[in-house]
Amino acid sequence: MKKVELFEAILALETPDEAERFFMDLCTPREIKAMKERWQVCQLLNEKKLSYRAIRNETGASTTTVTRVSRFLSDEPYQGYSRVLRKLAISLPLMCNIEAYALKIWSMKAVEHEALNAVEKGFREGLEDEGDDIRSDTCQGSLVLAEQIAAKAVSTGGDIIVAIGTMPAQSVFRYAKDGKIKLIATSITDPSAIPTSAGTNTAIVSNFVPLEPQLGLFKKIQPGLRRLGIIYNTGEANSVAIVGKLRIIAPAFSIELVESCIQKSSDIPQAVAVLVKKVDAVFVSNDNTVLGGIEYVIRVFTREKKPVFVSDTDQVEKGCLAALGPNHVDIGRQTAKVIQRIKKGEDINDIEVQYPSSTELYLNKTVAGKIGIEIPKGILEKADKVL
Repeated sequence: MKKVELFEAILALETPDEAERFFMDLCTPREIKAMKERWQVCQLLNEKKLSYRAIRNETGASTTTVTRVSRFLSDEPYQGYSRVLRKLAISLPLMCNIEAYALKIWSMKAVEHEALNAVEKGFREGLEDEGDDIRSDTCQGSLVLAEQIAAKAVSTGGDIIVAIGTMPAQSVFRYAKDGKIKLIATSITDPSAIPTSAGTNTAIVSNFVPLEPQLGLFKKIQPGLRRLGIIYNTGEANSVAIVGKLRIIAPAFSIELVESCIQKSSDIPQAVAVLVKKVDAVFVSNDNTVLGGIEYVIRVFTREKKPVFVSDTDQVEKGCLAALGPNHVDIGRQTAKVIQRIKKGEDINDIEVQYPSSTELYLNKTVAGKIGIEIPKGILEKADKVL
């Protein structure tokens, strides 16, 4: 008798009963149970009604199994699951509409602080019902660590990296350009720091808001403002770009910009000690390194009865006087919408840069009292939040 390969033998089976009998002979009960479990997971993933957690609870399968089946359903080249589903007339979208596919997403934050945490919260909320496998890492301000996290995400089969901040985005960019992963760079102050030309597999969600209204606000709150300090990390491309813009527009507001450069968070105390003696106020505009040490900046400047202005509204509660900036949770939700567009089949290279749809004004009236500033009534009335 001619020897028949296993898969040819399976094709000879004509009824479910024949198939069950054959597999009962071929496999152990445990092996059959595992295969049935994977197939059940596959169908539930395809229906796109349940999250990974709900599928795990429904089937008893481990999270690892659910994630593995999802990967083979959507990413691996074999496409065995999808072929059978199509043959069984189960509605599986083709690659022109991949909304039903759960993705493996890596979130990379430059550092831990309120603004970036809020962005991550927003995009997680936006994808809450999508069933995606989202993993989080923080680069701790280290370019070396950012490179390591990016390499790990690529090597473990990640679909998308959401880089929260310019530094991690720049670390991931080369992998995206080589087609190894898709990059969504979010909370990016200067979009030009991340190329998005055709074939870079990169989309950008910016947190940039115009600087002119911010300087105008500072002058209305502090009419005597003449010398405005700014502390920034020269290694952060977004900060360098912001300072470049401020140099150009500050004279129109009769403001002299006084710069203090740092390279790491441990440089902040010395920079603050020198700057506080030279200026009327200080402005921190989305520099992740300085925001990570904002409490020290606030403490020193408040003691000298000088205001700290920021673009990050979350910092006003800590003791900054005022902020005119975007809602960072909303930026995260914008990021989630970009991911959803990709899942529906839109080419990431065709997605335009996203900007904040609105700004919010936060004021700290308690701090104003401490440093001897009276915020005009008209500004208080326009504030979204007064502390």
